[in-house]
Amino acid sequence: MLFRVGKVKISTAVLESRITADDLIRAFERYIRGDWGGEEEHRVNNDLALVNGDRILSIYRAESGEEFCITTEDGVTQIAFLHELVLPDGRMQRCAPGCG
Repeated sequence: MLFRVGKVKISTAVLESRITADDLIRAFERYIRGDWGGEEEHRVNNDLALVNGDRILSIYRAESGEEFCITTEDGVTQIAFLHELVLPDGRMQRCAPGCG
């Protein structure tokens, strides 16, 4: 494993969506192997985050077409929709609602 995953939390919104357990497992397996999804920006930032200890953020697409993200920071990994993590001013919050 490339980094410490720590406690894994899944938002209520993701659990109540059309995203399946298989979608989550496939994405999580990719994530812990360092396959950061399709965004070049995320690949570069996450590779740097592994060195610097910063937040790791990746976006994946479920079979239903819904996109969700997996993020790890300070020993906590969250699976949530991106809109759950972004504050109105564009900053990222530490925990999505329902990830308690």
